Amino acid sequence: MTEEALKKWPDLITNLESGLNLDEDNAEAVLVSVLRGEFSDSELSDFLTALSRKGETINEITGFVRAMRSSCVRINCPTGTIDLVGAGGSAMGSKAALNVSTIASFVAAGAGAKVCKHGNLKASSTSGSFDLLEELSVETRLGAKKVEKCVNDIGIGFAFARIFHPAMRFAGPVRAQLGIPTIFNILGPLSHPGFLLRQVVGVPSVDRGIQMAQVLQKTGTEFAMVVTGNQGLDELSVTGPNTIHFVTPEEIVTKELLPEDVGLK
Repeated sequence: MTEEALKKWPDLITNLESGLNLDEDNAEAVLVSVLRGEFSDSELSDFLTALSRKGETINEITGFVRAMRSSCVRINCPTGTIDLVGAGGSAMGSKAALNVSTIASFVAAGAGAKVCKHGNLKASSTSGSFDLLEELSVETRLGAKKVEKCVNDIGIGFAFARIFHPAMRFAGPVRAQLGIPTIFNILGPLSHPGFLLRQVVGVPSVDRGIQMAQVLQKTGTEFAMVVTGNQGLDELSVTGPNTIHFVTPEEIVTKELLPEDVGLK
């Protein structure tokens, strides 16, 4: 998208409201401009709302991920490092839900995995991953070198999105004011500053899960599990059937997982 095209912000909003999609390159250019702070809060609010109402496409999300990655502060994690993250936006999470992905990160690290947990404070839920960590008195405002040292030395480190995606300062306040799930709920789990190749990602709907699985595949993942729990949880549930999309470079395989399958009743 040219500078001249970017000046036509009202046309972009109108097109989105009419159901027109952005291609991958244009989506990247738009978000790069957003992350440079080139638009007002009201314009950004209109954009996020119009995009959400239209529904984001795989190409749009992929372009947005490219923009997020190009603007982030990089972390160098050991090969095989994983992240466990929920996208948020579930109806249950907006009422009251335990932050499972953060607790599961400690369990995975205790079992021997190298974990770099990427996350943020709450946006549309009752508790974000870093809200929980702060309640546990975990130091979350660490730079890249210290996060890398934590992952290497003790098997788990925490990458606060506001530090590693500093350009999000232009979008964060608007996102919080809207109080609804936006494209940034999707982008956070897909834009790890360590460019990790192995992830578990929780999303609140099966359709969104399929989308995110395809974006992960397009952006180079080696292995990922995209999960949707019973009753629209963005994590595995013990109350009923779960859907899991297993992602590799070659294929995406979708399976159902019941609590009974892992010995739970």
